[in-house]
Amino acid sequence: MTTKNQPQLDVPQLVLEAHERCQEHLSPTPLEYSRYLSEKIEGEVWLKLDSMQRTGSFKFRGAVNKILSLTEAELDKGIVSVSTGNYALAVAEAMRIRKGRATIYVAEDIDPSRLALLRAHGLDLVIYGEAPWDAEKEARRVAEDNDKIYVSPYNDPIVVGGQGTCGYEISKQLPDLNAALFACGAGGLLGGVAKIPQPKGRSFWHFSRELPGDV
Repeated sequence: MTTKNQPQLDVPQLVLEAHERCQEHLSPTPLEYSRYLSEKIEGEVWLKLDSMQRTGSFKFRGAVNKILSLTEAELDKGIVSVSTGNYALAVAEAMRIRKGRATIYVAEDIDPSRLALLRAHGLDLVIYGEAPWDAEKEARRVAEDNDKIYVSPYNDPIVVGGQGTCGYEISKQLPDLNAALFACGAGGLLGGVAKIPQPKGRSFWHFSRELPGDV
């Protein structure tokens, strides 16, 4: 939703800028035909394998676009973010490219296996609050009170633009696509891909399924 003081974002432009900024660090992921699912619906179903992206998820797209957009002076202030797992790995990898580190807030209810994975990667973690929203509010507060840069997993136009490079790739890989189905947690991915035009000048239909607490 927009107001008079909040002009509508030019999402396709944000995505194109992200593609240019990040192409050295993002490898286009495969789009593979699924015979099983295609037979189920009597149509063609293709799967975008973003699990093969760096750090194992699409979250790296938004994280690296945001981190690469920051100046050295901003990086020197310190980076704070929040995650339930995937975004933490993405931010850490993006910061490695910039030769820095970030402090990641996670909630007490984080899955133990994810926590072990994050610790194995040597991330600077702060465990705070019972739920992800508690950790997010605290991360925002710490960043604001200490003049650090808060890197949101979803609520940032540059992050949304980075996530949208997934849809940009799909539009190039499958020009005749009619509809796409995306998982939706906080909405960063869906916000980025929702307005990606097809090469023929039309947009494909988007459907989403909300997932609980995945940031």
